[in-house]
Amino acid sequence: MILHLPVNESIDFSSNAREDVPVNRSFKKRIFLLPFLSILSVFFPVFLGCSKDRYPQKARVSVLTGAGFYLQEQDMPLVTIPYNTEVTVTAADDLGYTIQYQGKTGRIVQRQLTITEQPLRTVRYAKGIEGVPVYGSPGGQILAYIDNGAELLCMGGFERMVDRAGGKYLESWIQVSTATVRGWVEGQKLSFDPIQYYFASIARSGLNVRSDPSLNAPIVGLVPFKKSGRAFYRLRDTFTVENRRGAWMKVEYGDKVGWVFSGFALLGTSPDFSHSYALSTLEYFESLYTEPRAWAVADNPIRITPEKRLQNGYEIYVSREKTEELCDPGLRTTVFLREEVSKKQYIIEAEDSVSVTPGPLENMLHVKLSHCRCCCPHITDHLLVLLPNRLLAYPYQPQSVGGAGSCYYGPIYVVSFGQEMRRSADGSTLYAHLKYPSCAVEGPSTDYVTEIVESEEFVSELFVRMHFNDMQSEPQIDRVFNEGVPEKYKAEWDAARPFRQEAQAPY
Repeated sequence: MILHLPVNESIDFSSNAREDVPVNRSFKKRIFLLPFLSILSVFFPVFLGCSKDRYPQKARVSVLTGAGFYLQEQDMPLVTIPYNTEVTVTAADDLGYTIQYQGKTGRIVQRQLTITEQPLRTVRYAKGIEGVPVYGSPGGQILAYIDNGAELLCMGGFERMVDRAGGKYLESWIQVSTATVRGWVEGQKLSFDPIQYYFASIARSGLNVRSDPSLNAPIVGLVPFKKSGRAFYRLRDTFTVENRRGAWMKVEYGDKVGWVFSGFALLGTSPDFSHSYALSTLEYFESLYTEPRAWAVADNPIRITPEKRLQNGYEIYVSREKTEELCDPGLRTTVFLREEVSKKQYIIEAEDSVSVTPGPLENMLHVKLSHCRCCCPHITDHLLVLLPNRLLAYPYQPQSVGGAGSCYYGPIYVVSFGQEMRRSADGSTLYAHLKYPSCAVEGPSTDYVTEIVESEEFVSELFVRMHFNDMQSEPQIDRVFNEGVPEKYKAEWDAARPFRQEAQAPY
């Protein structure tokens, strides 16, 4: 299930502006001088010149991994100019800078240079809640771990594409030194300014703060549900508590400093979790299947089309039409439903298009809604239950998703839940075992081409049992959190069949 969150003062010269407001003399003088000032502004840059656009100018390479230096009309860089190297800019356009370097004239990407004669900062800060590993060589043996926020002296670096299972990765490596170690770190483990981490408790009964990283250590405090504090360090050794995997994390809450189990905490770089996407999607996850959503009844008459089906007392009509609003060639699909007895009408539509297929039972439809396909693809799935006088919708995903789901790092941060679906042999009961994935706060460990990171660890899991006594009434739903498959349903679960959505033509 993919889920997808100073006004300047001005003078009113419009016809509605008040004319009875006194205007002081100095203001009148300024208005009188405006024509002369506008003429002068045309010639003034000619006399003084625009310092920002005058060339030649001194500049320095501002990318730690260096900048490619291209000769005219060449696709491959001649050399990589190291960080902080001074060059001379002779011209600029929308594509980049023309520079002189070691007696040659060539091109360089504009964002890789800073116009300045002063040396750039060579200090960066370690960024990682578990510390940052320093390698003897890029990807080689780990020499030491540097604490989050520690100051590092950077001495340049490089980028490279590497092949790994699942695709290509862009690695950046920076050579660093401290008072105690010298080596290489991954580029994304550095920040320009120190990063402070924060945590929020997702334990509904509160999160215990212990004096030491041990379940036997005394409890010195309690962090209430959704309350947050500072996080200093997380140990690397993980273990499981109540079916949640995590590690000990040193934190501060109020006037207490101690250790909490990270499996019951969310991690972020802002102390305010009230608008946290991770927290809001976790709350959504924990609200799944609490109660059905009644699909809104259409106010206007539905469209009667030649493409018609009958299912469980409903007339289903499908409209397909071409529209200029679609980004890709194709037809926009809209589905209309009318309940035969009550004559209630419903419309199923999306910003982009709709796909409807038969659901797992005869009174169900699986609806896939595509929203805003051009700018930010977002798909939502619903299980529609066709009941007399009422059309109900439940969140739904027809296939099982292995592991604990995945996290997408890109322009929009998206979480995909892990899910295993089963149903009873007679088809009257559906089961779902859902997991909310644990996503790294820093993003993926390398720059993924796909930017999708699958997770085997989770921060919450939900077991759902949906039972239908008949095809005319609402299902009975039982939800159990963080117990895996509950003991009372284990025999049913083991006897149930893995759910497979039959290949059927869409409506």
